[in-house]
Amino acid sequence: MRLFLFLITFSFVFPLFSQNTNVGLKIPDYKNSISLELGGVSGWYGLHYDRRLYKSNNEKTLLLGDLGYSYLTQNDFKNQSFTLQLVMDFKSRTNDNISYFIGVCGNYFVRDFSQYVQRGNLSYYSNDSKGSAFLTGKIGFNLQITNRFYGSLSVVYIPKNERIYEFIDYLKKDNTQSDSILDYVRFSRLWFGMRIGYKF
Repeated sequence: MRLFLFLITFSFVFPLFSQNTNVGLKIPDYKNSISLELGGVSGWYGLHYDRRLYKSNNEKTLLLGDLGYSYLTQNDFKNQSFTLQLVMDFKSRTNDNISYFIGVCGNYFVRDFSQYVQRGNLSYYSNDSKGSAFLTGKIGFNLQITNRFYGSLSVVYIPKNERIYEFIDYLKKDNTQSDSILDYVRFSRLWFGMRIGYKF
């Protein structure tokens, strides 16, 4: 909860940094970037590699491909998330430091379970592994901090889907399943992300 309160507060403060940079930055034509994300489509943490696939003639619109990976242990669980994203990034002026994006995100989540079991004189390890995949979307904005470094905030929609129970449990989110249309639009289905990246 503290993480989300911080992200929500930061989302209002973040754009204010651009008020002193209206002149914009002369950004070289970088095609690649790496970033570390807290939250977002990967879950709690994620390492990402972005590659520019397309740039419009006026340089206001970009199409990016994103590969992400995260690994985190929780008690007896080992959680891995593999993500593939297609993101459209756009801004109103070429030299603006803030750009906005909308993306389609695919996530393949794998949870491995291992537990030591003691039953009388018998002891053994119980192991299991389960994978699930889902498709969702995100929106957000980027702030170009320097010529190479940037930060971003995003909001990801976590779909209502019983098949991704493990991922939702990994996020420690409510996964209420009912026939109510409200289940699809509840605020708790939103997951926030914040990343810092480096272009090259």
